[in-house]
Amino acid sequence: TVAVMLSRIEGTCDEDEMEIQQQTIDRFRDKENHGRRGLHARLSKHLSARHQLRLQHNPFLRCLLHILWSPRFESVMNAVIFANAVFMGFEVGARINGENMYFYSLAEQAFLIVFLLELLMHCVVYQTAYLRTGWGKLDFLFVAVGAVSEWVVPLLSSRASSLSALL
Repeated sequence: TVAVMLSRIEGTCDEDEMEIQQQTIDRFRDKENHGRRGLHARLSKHLSARHQLRLQHNPFLRCLLHILWSPRFESVMNAVIFANAVFMGFEVGARINGENMYFYSLAEQAFLIVFLLELLMHCVVYQTAYLRTGWGKLDFLFVAVGAVSEWVVPLLSSRASSLSALL
């Protein structure tokens, strides 16, 4: 891109070359706008002016936004997703072999908390706009199903068993 800018300044590029170079730059920008980082860029455009002003002046929201846009955060979250998938595979093997599931239950709780925190960060920064995206709906679905299966169902089943003991 530096060569393109220099050639435009010097006037050594003809119109066809400039058009081809611009198409290449546009294609590169389009590739950057795919995936989760592109999602953040698209979401930022749909925030209300009031919320954008809040993002500019609130240091906590700016910090969250900086974290969410960070390639390091994205890499960490991808690693957590991969580790969760690996643990799920080991958990199936442990269930089949009749092993103690306590460690796997703790790991699943930890993964669920990490995913819940990520979802909350997105919702705090982008409000309901995040939940209207495909990634947001998918994240919400996974967190909701995990929360129901890990926290709500055991709580209800323990209360039901204590009620039946009383009767």
